[in-house]
Amino acid sequence: MSRVVFLALVALVSATAGCGDPTSQVTGTVTMDGSPAAGLVVAFVPKSGGTPNAATTDSSGSYSLVASPGSYKVSITSQQTTDTPDAAVDEDNAPYDENSGSGSDGYEALAQGDNYKDAAQFKETVPAKYNQNSELTADLVAGENKDVNFTLTSE
Repeated sequence: MSRVVFLALVALVSATAGCGDPTSQVTGTVTMDGSPAAGLVVAFVPKSGGTPNAATTDSSGSYSLVASPGSYKVSITSQQTTDTPDAAVDEDNAPYDENSGSGSDGYEALAQGDNYKDAAQFKETVPAKYNQNSELTADLVAGENKDVNFTLTSE
């Protein structure tokens, strides 16, 4: 009897191995008017609903994130405040609502449309056609999705 139970367990483990949800590793670059766009939040919002995924661009305009395969609307926003219009906000000291997260997570939530108590202090430097009125999209497949690049213009 124990041999039958053992074989049943082996069959069950084999059948479920690798059955986790597939993921998409996404990498890309954001440029504005031909130059790398540092400090922007790139948010992937599932067209079918669900949890958005976001990342912040580094000094070379590069970003990376993990998401589920599927079709996404993409929103790109800045992190500048009205009191520091020419410099990105220090992510480690970012203002936030206790329900929205802090630091980079807070900014990513802001890009996804969360309601910050201090939202009035933010000045959006990315044109609305890339965030509020975005028509940017991305179709992600399981595995690597390299060069999911976005070329923006300030006009």
